[in-house]
Amino acid sequence: MPVLRKQDIQGRFDQVIATDRKRRVWPLRTSGSTCEPLIYPGNQEKYAYGFANAWRCRGWWGLHLGVKAVCFYERGFSIYLDWKGRIKRFLVHEVRDRLANYRLFSAYELDEPRMAKAFGYIRKVRPDMLIGYASSLYVFSDWVERSGLTEAARRMGVAGVVSTSEVLYDWQQETIERVWGCPAINEYGCVEATIIAHECPERSWHTMAESMYVEIEPFENADLGEGPKVGEVVLTHLLDHTAPLIRYAPGDLSTLVKGTCRCGRGLPMIDRVQGRKHDLIVTREGKCVHGQLFTHLVQRTGVVQKFQVVQESYDRLSISAVLQAGKSMSEEQETALKAEIRKHLGDQVEIIISYVPELPNEASGKYRWVRSLVTEGKIRAPFSP
Repeated sequence: MPVLRKQDIQGRFDQVIATDRKRRVWPLRTSGSTCEPLIYPGNQEKYAYGFANAWRCRGWWGLHLGVKAVCFYERGFSIYLDWKGRIKRFLVHEVRDRLANYRLFSAYELDEPRMAKAFGYIRKVRPDMLIGYASSLYVFSDWVERSGLTEAARRMGVAGVVSTSEVLYDWQQETIERVWGCPAINEYGCVEATIIAHECPERSWHTMAESMYVEIEPFENADLGEGPKVGEVVLTHLLDHTAPLIRYAPGDLSTLVKGTCRCGRGLPMIDRVQGRKHDLIVTREGKCVHGQLFTHLVQRTGVVQKFQVVQESYDRLSISAVLQAGKSMSEEQETALKAEIRKHLGDQVEIIISYVPELPNEASGKYRWVRSLVTEGKIRAPFSP
């Protein structure tokens, strides 16, 4: 059976709904962080399973339903403009979140005053859990550290920081754990499929095998390091009878892991999600280089606070960087960085490094560290994984 992709179901809302459905459906819009926002039918059955899976897995870390939580999501930004929308937002979101012991802060608006307000609230209520987009949790934790508030943060007793919806890079994970003094936990899922896999205390990623069958569709020519071949995550939802997803590829990259986990759970395992297919940089020769390479190379300079790499074409790569306060990148560091990148992309690639005061999040509230206009289809690529 062929792989189902977002473009195959985009604009076909009614056609993907089962003709004999017995449950009400409603439109759900994905964030569009893969550059392909999708409107897909949601239903109570699927999301009940997703909710149960999420709390089962958080319970592995001692975080059980009802714990006090502070969240960094997009719902803090109101998308409702009329009075009916505002009432709906309050009744559906605000009341529900308060009953669940949640307090939301906007992932759209993480400037210094709002981060100071969020930190003050956390200091006051001492939540058990922080949860949100990986980029938002990292930016907030980095601000806490740079503001000299790490000791205060570690005294607040946060038991776990749960990262969702985006790739949590290892250097981001290290910062979050250093600041809060607790585990930073990967929770992997997507709006249209709910929870796909979750990290356990042994740092294995277990798939939700009771409700989700997960495959890895390999592709060649990928310069992604040693070990098992990396491929696309392909999933089949086993319990959604209203709008079933069969061999659906959300655009993420990982590998299958054989064997059993030391935690004793029998659930199948995948390696940590290494990024999205759109994070791949594709050379003119057809070689794929994973975007995480650039995060390691740029972070190694020790002077960059935030950055974004954009592959504008096969022969041009731009790097926008926000430098740490009081620091600068030397000419020698720039030369060394460019040389390391050219080892993977080729000597002919033009690399432009610019320094900017800030880099905003995308409209989804998330942040993309690496973008390729080649793999996004903005220009024609010679190789399609």
